[in-house]
Amino acid sequence: MKKLFLWVSLLLLADMALSQERLLVTNSSDYSGEISPVEDLYGFASDTEADDAMKQIMKYTGLPSNFTIKAANVPNAAAILYQDKRFILYNQYFMIRIKDETKTDWAALSILAHEIGHHLSGHTLDTQGSRPDKELEADRFSGFILYKMGASIEEARTAMDALASETGTPTHPPKSARLAAVTNGWLEAENQNEAVKPIRSEPTEKPVSPVITVVPKSPADPQRASAVFRRVWVEQGVEEGGVKGLRVHASFILSHLPGENCKAVAWFYDEASGEPLEDFNGLYSTSTGDVSAGVDFVPSDVSSDFTDFSLFLPYDELHLEEGNYRIKFQIGLFHQMQGDRMQQVGPVSAFSSFEYKFGKPIPSALFQKLWVDFDVYEGIRKGLRIHLQFSVRNGKDKPCRAVAWFYSDSGLPLQDYNGKYNSVDGKVSVGADFLPRYDSADYSDLTLFMPYDELHLSSGHHSLKLDAGLFFENEGALKQLGEGFEARTFSFSK
Repeated sequence: MKKLFLWVSLLLLADMALSQERLLVTNSSDYSGEISPVEDLYGFASDTEADDAMKQIMKYTGLPSNFTIKAANVPNAAAILYQDKRFILYNQYFMIRIKDETKTDWAALSILAHEIGHHLSGHTLDTQGSRPDKELEADRFSGFILYKMGASIEEARTAMDALASETGTPTHPPKSARLAAVTNGWLEAENQNEAVKPIRSEPTEKPVSPVITVVPKSPADPQRASAVFRRVWVEQGVEEGGVKGLRVHASFILSHLPGENCKAVAWFYDEASGEPLEDFNGLYSTSTGDVSAGVDFVPSDVSSDFTDFSLFLPYDELHLEEGNYRIKFQIGLFHQMQGDRMQQVGPVSAFSSFEYKFGKPIPSALFQKLWVDFDVYEGIRKGLRIHLQFSVRNGKDKPCRAVAWFYSDSGLPLQDYNGKYNSVDGKVSVGADFLPRYDSADYSDLTLFMPYDELHLSSGHHSLKLDAGLFFENEGALKQLGEGFEARTFSFSK
């Protein structure tokens, strides 16, 4: 195994004079984000140690490898499809950096196993790119394989702990879900290993019936279940899926419920009156109609130590009028019994409180996707059509505008010369007004058309960048919603 791990340390020693290949990505699944289809991507011959690591991983699957591994200029690692061929790409410098940060070789191996999982699961064969469900399948495969290779559950989770986003994106789930998937895969492999016992028989002259003995691994004992809270605290101003709110954290130990369905619940009260906050829409609510937030989970050990367990609650689910408040909360733990009955485990936590000032909700946006159709016509004018997919919250009846800008490959905005497709500062742009009719409005395909001749470019070949954003009207001025879409580059000849 030590020889196998050497590839992580030797990645930068690859001969840069080896053959290189330009790759046009038709579909990809990156470890923590999406690779642009128009990015200049080059693949180089991989290190011998990386090839060996891939072979070792595949040995534990019992399947032949149906892909090629290459070093490449990707952000970290990716599974891609190019000319109907499958590739695993990895960034050599990134692999060394993640090893230095985590102080273990398992992180790099789990990343490689994750990308192999994408190929073996057929994720690169469709045209949809990365999706949260695909990423969780690959995460689970990574945990499964690392158990087979000898990693502890903590070692299998190392890369995810270091790299995953806390809040998640439209293509990748949040860290908590990805860690759970890795853990699930590791435990599945462990349980599979424990359940398989060799059947041995005596010589034929003394036939005996085979006996399989399975020793249970620390079974749950709800009668002895207990919980001890060490600390609870709150984090304000966080965002999940484009929604702003608060995240409640708890540190506790839960005993004697391994493998059981459990739930953590937080309740919220007005500290001045002591009354629970009243729920009005049933989304974050107790059975009695009070504001609460809950998360299901499954403890893995007889004594499971949770140092930072979190629950998210959107601010608008507090259902408060404008004003200043002091809110207190406490957390309880429950075990799901037969018939969906929930039994409380141990005492609830002590109260913790925080200040909250509520004003009129500010519109927010979840930016999902930007794509472009080239050489299309509107009337007699030829140009490109920009497609935007997004959601707007708290923007009901507020005038909004979608805007796209264009830049040269040097990063300078294109200059407008006739005042027809331009921003207020005289740069080339195109926009469209829209008015959300609901508090939560989804736009699957809002389009903008940009005539080629309004780019005001000279004859020749140009490398351009396209950026887009959303704005809402506030007191007569336009204010931007979030950071906008991920920029796209493209080539244009005139």
